[in-house]
Amino acid sequence: MKKLLLSGAFIALLGTFSTNAWMHNTPCGIAVQTVPPEFFDDPVERAKFYAELDAAYCGGGKGEVTPPSKEEQPKDPIPAVP
Repeated sequence: MKKLLLSGAFIALLGTFSTNAWMHNTPCGIAVQTVPPEFFDDPVERAKFYAELDAAYCGGGKGEVTPPSKEEQPKDPIPAVP
């Protein structure tokens, strides 16, 4: 009984990790994990959000923010908090 309960809890925990996670592919080929399109009630808000992501990751935005290249990444990244 204990194994069944722990197995059910583990499966439920795994299900929470995939909730509301979606990969948006930008025009410049960078995949960004974000909320799915179904998250937005207004299609105009959805289009604006994804356009801002495209501008941030591909350049051309107000702040010209682009992700660092592989050479600029730290050799030993900070570990994730458990």
